[in-house]
Amino acid sequence: ETFLTRLQNYAQDPNGQKGGNPTLTVAQGVNIFLEVMQSGLSFSATANHVYISRLKGTGTAVGYQLTADGLIYKAQKSGAIDHLSEPVIVQVGEQFTIKSTEDGRQIADHVMRFDGKPAFNFDQLLLGYIYIVYPNGNRELSWISKTRLEEYRSKSLNRNMYNDESFIQTKIIKHALRKVRKSDFMMQLQAEDDEVIAE
Repeated sequence: ETFLTRLQNYAQDPNGQKGGNPTLTVAQGVNIFLEVMQSGLSFSATANHVYISRLKGTGTAVGYQLTADGLIYKAQKSGAIDHLSEPVIVQVGEQFTIKSTEDGRQIADHVMRFDGKPAFNFDQLLLGYIYIVYPNGNRELSWISKTRLEEYRSKSLNRNMYNDESFIQTKIIKHALRKVRKSDFMMQLQAEDDEVIAE
């Protein structure tokens, strides 16, 4: 019911009508539903686990994509991480360095401006960073440079999105979680067993 409501809301959204009417066959809808349910995620707009829209490469067909919240939820559920800190954007004019501690960990040394700080703009961006906090309490610094974000931006259909602060924060989170395990070990073992049986 929640999935159907999300689809209906998207179909009635004027932004969803741009570029032609969105399409979805029964098979495509069932596939999206099963994939999301098997991942242990929710279609609830409050949970914000999945983004439903026409995506790059789907044409007029509606697809889905995991949001940053969905990726965090999966990583936490698998036991790989405890939580993430707030993503931080470093802008031109702010003091920032990455230091190494005696035990070899990297930490951010950032003096953030608040007064007189201009509205966010991609041109003023230096980099973004976040801390991944593991179940044992250890923290790991993850950062993404403007150069890498510019590569993503050059391939984007909507480059203006990169002037949105929350969009950049989402990119920082996704970059941090790209190599973090997002499925339980038991599920991985089951998948490996199934693959052996299939062979």
